[in-house]
Amino acid sequence: MTESLANRYREEGFILLKGVYDQSGLQRIDREIDRLRFIHPELCTFEDENEGNREKVLHKISHFCEYSSTFLEAAFHPGLKQAINELSGEVYLCTDKINFKVPGARGFYPHQDMSGEWQFYVPNIINVFIALDRSDTENSCLEVSPGNHRRGLLGPYMGAIEEKHLEGMEWIPIIQEPGDVLIFDGFLPHRSAPNTSDRTRRILIYTYTRKEDGDIRNKFLGK
Repeated sequence: MTESLANRYREEGFILLKGVYDQSGLQRIDREIDRLRFIHPELCTFEDENEGNREKVLHKISHFCEYSSTFLEAAFHPGLKQAINELSGEVYLCTDKINFKVPGARGFYPHQDMSGEWQFYVPNIINVFIALDRSDTENSCLEVSPGNHRRGLLGPYMGAIEEKHLEGMEWIPIIQEPGDVLIFDGFLPHRSAPNTSDRTRRILIYTYTRKEDGDIRNKFLGK
């Protein structure tokens, strides 16, 4: 990683790394998704809001690394591990999931992940979004507000950023090709629009905590 990328992470709260996972690695992940859906359906969550109807669609697969060497290896891919270590030092894996944004899926309001339960365990987290499909403005790519991670919490527990803090915020879409990696600060405001395309947007998401803050995975997941 160049010093300019590290500086950008500190100043803007995110960096985008291109082509970290190659085609072979992505194919392994695709096969592992199919295996998990068949072998461990209890890890799958479905939602019933898709263009206003009551059709059940796959929303996410969560907390699977204990069941999958493929996903555990992906969480510590050499290119990803090096980047995170240079930004934050050594880390522990806290959570893992895959979000599925099917055509017609709803968007998500502006928020900060540190407004959630993480605030009771650690002072900050490192988020990683790995694109498994092309992610763009048509199929609900993530939008971030650069620099606003430095303002601290801007909303209530588990809630949206308050309107008074949204005034003047600029938002930029993060376009990702399969294998691209977005790393962002736990306080970075982000949002997504509804998926208005005919393409599903799958994102593999890992969340890490700094080593000095301890390994909280089991406690956080209630194990």
